[in-house]
Amino acid sequence: MGNDILMRAVQFGDQSLVDFIIRFGVKIGQMNTSGLNALELAAESAGLALSNTGVFSLWDYEIIYTFQLVLEQAKRQIDWNSLRSAAIGKAMQPIIREMLMQTVSPFRGIRTSPNFSPDFPPVYENSLAATVRLALCNADKDWDRTSTEIQLTECGTPLPVINFLCAYIKAVPLMRFKLFGPTPLALISEEHFKQFFSGIMATMEKLALEEDSINDAYDPLGWHQLRDKIVSISRLKIRSLFLGANSYESSLIALFTELFEKCLYLTVSKQHGAIPKMPPAPGMIAAQMMSHGVYAALALEIDNAWRTAWETTFMIPLVDTANASTTTPSALSSSGDFSLNSLLPSQSSVATNNDDEMGGSPLSDLQSSQLLLAFREALKIKVDSADLLKLPDALAEEATLYADLMYRQIYMLMQFIRPQIAIEEEPAPRAMAQPITTASHTTTTITLAEAFSNSPNSRNVIDALQPAPQNFSHSATPGGNRTDPG
Repeated sequence: MGNDILMRAVQFGDQSLVDFIIRFGVKIGQMNTSGLNALELAAESAGLALSNTGVFSLWDYEIIYTFQLVLEQAKRQIDWNSLRSAAIGKAMQPIIREMLMQTVSPFRGIRTSPNFSPDFPPVYENSLAATVRLALCNADKDWDRTSTEIQLTECGTPLPVINFLCAYIKAVPLMRFKLFGPTPLALISEEHFKQFFSGIMATMEKLALEEDSINDAYDPLGWHQLRDKIVSISRLKIRSLFLGANSYESSLIALFTELFEKCLYLTVSKQHGAIPKMPPAPGMIAAQMMSHGVYAALALEIDNAWRTAWETTFMIPLVDTANASTTTPSALSSSGDFSLNSLLPSQSSVATNNDDEMGGSPLSDLQSSQLLLAFREALKIKVDSADLLKLPDALAEEATLYADLMYRQIYMLMQFIRPQIAIEEEPAPRAMAQPITTASHTTTTITLAEAFSNSPNSRNVIDALQPAPQNFSHSATPGGNRTDPG
């Protein structure tokens, strides 16, 4: 209702008439009684033309071409940005939204770069990260996927990436306990989110490696010549995203490279430079790892492995924290919920590891070597079992997404566990093999559910974090140069 002649021509897909009207310099923006302008009506009609995936009638083809004509005219107007934003918000077809976002005004083009043409915008990564974080906060509530898709489109995100990110956001409620522990999604630390986000971006490499994955996202375009151009731009953006994500993981690489020194420093600093009379407080190492963005399940296993290695090396029985509550900090908040933040060392006790700080270690070279070997052996048992890659009660897609994400951090940890050999495991979804059993090792698995339990029938969470004593056969020599993952 209330349509002008251009709107009517657009709705009927009359490309000749639309072209004729546009040549007269008509200004797009006038609204009908439904609050829609010619660009929005053209986007709506084009979306309907794509509703039958890969199947085009002659009329559908003309509708798409008509949309392109209106789009070319609208981008030359001074109010193009507002016109585009409004059209993206109202368009229901994701491909149409992407076509709108990829269109840049010739008078207000973006700055050129080695990776991107001024003919289309790049992905605005800061806005992309902020959008994902906002969606993450609502993932376990009433998450509005369409709203997130629109916001991601406005960040310049191509459709395959939008689908990839939304799959992770949807799966986060199942993963959250293993990734972030009991911390509410709205309260996870900036460092934890940064590692989570960069991990997703880095795993996006498989989109580029799977030839059909990007192309398949644009199936509704069928044989239309637009498809090749959009797919080409999408590939370029995806490559830029996963290559850029690798730089964010450098802090974790450094952490795992100096993992032994970090754990040793945290342990002896609490004992004023003397060899501790008991293992480190349960959860102290885990909390420190999580503060650097290590996922909760992996941080807990590092904590257990360090305490087990300490007990093995110095033959010190693990403390029964039920009878020693005065020597270990409580892991329960005032509400009764477990909080790893309560186990975080104070800022004054946390420092970067360097030779000056570690120069005061009370351990002899032999003790350090034995402790390092025991620590690597304890970690190796858990990593080789592949239990860390499993997500109980998850569907295949969700389990694969989780395994892809966790595997990146496990891979970095493997450079510490096996510093002298090349890591040649298959990518995470194919790495979930049968556990490797070692006759000379026994271990007790402490699950996150047990570690973070706040059941009134359970003992203090410190007890749950505590592994059973283990004896290791030292069949290898410690040492070797540590290398970062290539």
